[in-house]
Amino acid sequence: AASLERAVRLADRVRGGDRDGALDGLDSSLDTAILCCQRLQGIARNMTACARPTRDDRTLIAVTSVVDEAIALVEPGLPPGTHVSRDYDPGLPPIRANPGQLVQVFVNLLMNAGHAVAGIDGDRRIEVEASMGDDWVCVDVRDNGPGIPQELRDRLFEPFFTTKPDGTGTGLGLAVSLDIAHAHGGHIAVGGEVGRGATFSVVLPLRLHDEPGDGVR
Repeated sequence: AASLERAVRLADRVRGGDRDGALDGLDSSLDTAILCCQRLQGIARNMTACARPTRDDRTLIAVTSVVDEAIALVEPGLPPGTHVSRDYDPGLPPIRANPGQLVQVFVNLLMNAGHAVAGIDGDRRIEVEASMGDDWVCVDVRDNGPGIPQELRDRLFEPFFTTKPDGTGTGLGLAVSLDIAHAHGGHIAVGGEVGRGATFSVVLPLRLHDEPGDGVR
């Protein structure tokens, strides 16, 4: 961190016109800053690698149970007046997944939705919908916050990228969540409209065949 700060200070001096005094130390500081960034990238890769479940970690679960668990964890800390609604397809079959890691995914998405609605006046809403298709189950987490501009959506899942104010986000929540979804054979999509809110859709494959000893959590 100190090397990054030094590089920033030297760059500011160059921008301010003190080129001769700043350039002497700028190259070495930038080299160190680049090394620090590479190490941070390695840390992020290691963190997301730890999120990948093995088959032994997975059990047969009702996806709505992990969503409910995530809501119970997040709801007390949501901005005042935030209403969380649920709309679950009653015919959802179980899926094979790591329940703790899916809770982590939905906690991240719900907390992000809470941050999104914190700055609006009036009704604050977070809607959670669970539905299914032929071979997948989808959980949508929708808020009525400001929405996400199209140009930022491709970067949302980059490690350390955040749209939150300095000091309020690590930029790792969505990166880890996407890695967990991928490890389960699924993905996360971003939708919504600027000025009308954002929607994060977690799509996971259905478990297609019974296995000996299965029991639904």
